[in-house]
Amino acid sequence: MEEIRMDTERFDGINLENEKVLRIVNCGFEVFAKNNFEKASTNLIVENAKISRGLLYHYFKNKKELFDFLLYFSGKKVLNNMVDSVDWSNTDFLLRVRQALISKIETLAEYPYLYEFCDKYARDYAEELTQKLMPSISNRLFEENLNFSQIRKEVDVELMKSTIINTLSKLISKMLESRSGLSKTEIIRLATAETDRYLEFFRIVFYI
Repeated sequence: MEEIRMDTERFDGINLENEKVLRIVNCGFEVFAKNNFEKASTNLIVENAKISRGLLYHYFKNKKELFDFLLYFSGKKVLNNMVDSVDWSNTDFLLRVRQALISKIETLAEYPYLYEFCDKYARDYAEELTQKLMPSISNRLFEENLNFSQIRKEVDVELMKSTIINTLSKLISKMLESRSGLSKTEIIRLATAETDRYLEFFRIVFYI
């Protein structure tokens, strides 16, 4: 796996809410998701985004930099939304997991081809992206201000945390892979219901 070398400081200066940037992002996700890197066409991105080629190159000097930005955008959006969605005053681990996962589901559902792009390209770089964009996020999400006193005394807390996070992450990925024909609202509803079903099971198994 190649190390990610992206100019994050330059990307930090790009307004992620700019309407034209979002058009480039959405069309970029689609074109790269449907093609490998070599065959992904910036001409098609320009055409679908209804922007000038000059505007694309105003933001990105070449296709590789645009691709790096899409990786950056996918990680930045998911991580920022997670941080914003969490109630940091609540000490319940399962609620923290729920808030983080539902935020991730909502972000992936918001951009039509974001999940496909991440599944194809970003999965191998997820850890590196996290370390570049928000290095302490995992510890903060699953350690900060949490109370584990209600866990059964025979339970290994770290093993429990790993089991819950990995199980639910795989569950959500499987659901997103089979979302064909579903609206954003329906995806979020179904994924939330399934997440809650598993969390209730984990509470019965691991908690007093």
